[in-house]
Amino acid sequence: MSLNSLLVMGLRPLGDFPASTLMSFIGGPFTVLISAAIVGFYTLYLLLARPIVRTLQNT
Repeated sequence: MSLNSLLVMGLRPLGDFPASTLMSFIGGPFTVLISAAIVGFYTLYLLLARPIVRTLQNT
């Protein structure tokens, strides 16, 4: 439970600050779109370029 609290309370603000800065410049909907695109591209990168990720779920 403490690790979960550390991740939520400690690491989340590191992403909130850049997102709120971006939101002040281009608005909320575009910030969400950019954030979703980053997460999607990173997911594709992990699935295609790092085959070890696919084998971890089978163990």
